[in-house]
Amino acid sequence: MNGKQRNDAGTQGPKAEIEILASSRPGAFALHESVVEDVASVYFGAIGVAIKRGVEIDDAGERSDATRCVLQGRLGAALHRLNPGMPHDTIEGVVRSLSHPPQPTLVQNNRWFHAQLTDGVEVEYRDPNIGETRGGRARLADFDNPAANDMLVVRQLTLTGPSGKLIRPDLTVFLNGLPIAVIELKDPTDPQADLGVAIDQFDRYMRTAPDLGLVPLVPPTDWPPTSGL
Repeated sequence: MNGKQRNDAGTQGPKAEIEILASSRPGAFALHESVVEDVASVYFGAIGVAIKRGVEIDDAGERSDATRCVLQGRLGAALHRLNPGMPHDTIEGVVRSLSHPPQPTLVQNNRWFHAQLTDGVEVEYRDPNIGETRGGRARLADFDNPAANDMLVVRQLTLTGPSGKLIRPDLTVFLNGLPIAVIELKDPTDPQADLGVAIDQFDRYMRTAPDLGLVPLVPPTDWPPTSGL
C-alpha cells in the first residue's frame, strides 16, 4: 500500500483500508496468518493505536536488549506525565521495580502486576517544596481519560528467554510501555491451526519468556492448566 492509498483509506475507515490492501496485492491476498495480522493492525490503527514492527522498536533503542518485555523509555515518559509531582528519582525507581517482578512464581507475579496496574505503585519520597517525606501511589495509567495513555501494538517483537530461546508473538499490546496483552493469530483456512494450537503456543511463550506472562491472561473456560496456571 503506497502513501496515497494509506491516506485515502485513513479517511474512509478500516474496511476501505483492507479493500485497498487486498487490491494492492492481487493474487497474494489469500487468507493466511500474515494477512490476518495485517487486518488486525488496520483495526487497531482505526481506533488510534500506534502500530510498529519489532525491528523498529529495537532499531529505535526502545529497550536495552531482547530479554526486556517492558519499554522503559515509554514507561518513564508516561509516569512523568501521569505523576507530575513526583521526583525523577522516584519515577526511575518505579520503572526499575516494574522491570523486575519480585515474586517467585508466574501466578504471583501476574497478580502483583495487576495490582500495580489498577491501584498504582506505592512510593515514598521527599517533597522538595516542604522538605518532608510523603507517601502515595504512582499511577501507571489514566483510566478516566484513556486518550492520555500511550497505546502501542508491536508486530513480531522478538523476545529472548533465560534459556536463550527466542519467541516472536504476532501482536503485543503495550499500555504506557507495559505489555498488557499478547495476541496470537492463526491461519483461518488451516484446520489444524485451532484453539488448542494457539493455547499450546501461549504456554511455550510463558515458559520461554516468563516476564511476558505478567500480562493478565483470561484463558477459555475449558483450558486445561498445563503449565501450573
